[in-house]
Amino acid sequence: MSFSDAWENMILQHRFNIQSYSTSELYVGLSSADPLDDASGVSEPPGKGYARVKTTNESSTSWQVVDATGTTVDNSESIEFAAASDDWGTMTHGVLYSGATSGASILASGALTASKLITNGDIARFSAGNMNFGLK
Repeated sequence: MSFSDAWENMILQHRFNIQSYSTSELYVGLSSADPLDDASGVSEPPGKGYARVKTTNESSTSWQVVDATGTTVDNSESIEFAAASDDWGTMTHGVLYSGATSGASILASGALTASKLITNGDIARFSAGNMNFGLK
């Protein structure tokens, strides 16, 4: 997963006390194209039962540090989307957002290990430990 330009700017401005930054909610989404660091390539499924999935870290249960250096975080519980009410197409990327709606910032994104065709009735999910974010 790579961090988006928007998230990098938020972190930089927070670190230098230019702007505060705090969130306990993160939303996971899907895209049928590489969202790109500037978010210009994102292509979420248009409706058809699709909605971003809200995760929180208020109780440190949704995300966890998984390596001794503290540079990798993954989902500590399954992230499951609602069943598709029609075909969504082939999803190629996982995306982390700051909110549930189209006005929210893309924070990070990455290619799926394998593209996945989502058809009517399918339930897309990231099993625990399968969505990883790292700083190296």
